[in-house]
Amino acid sequence: MHRVVVAVLCSAVFAVHATAGGFMSGEDLHDLCNDEHACTAYVLGTLDTVDHLAAESGDGSPYCAAELESDTATELVIAFLKRHPAKWSDPAPKLVLGALEEEFPCGEQD
Repeated sequence: MHRVVVAVLCSAVFAVHATAGGFMSGEDLHDLCNDEHACTAYVLGTLDTVDHLAAESGDGSPYCAAELESDTATELVIAFLKRHPAKWSDPAPKLVLGALEEEFPCGEQD
């Protein structure tokens, strides 16, 4: 099963051409998310990278979730994509973060 997920991810990545906004658009991510395992791998890879860069820069995470399960993160991204088809032309990482920022905003809470 692991090899299948890796093969799907590799084919998805290599089938997409890099643009100024990144390798994958929201539409590409929406299509990728037809395969839950591939979608989860992309979402977690994006979040790991963002969290690492936030820690390195000292700026903090753009979303504020105390704990986040991989399935929950994937479900939030899929739901966000369904609610915002007009944003599918945006870079995929921006939409992954948008989903988490919408669900777990940082700042003062009432």
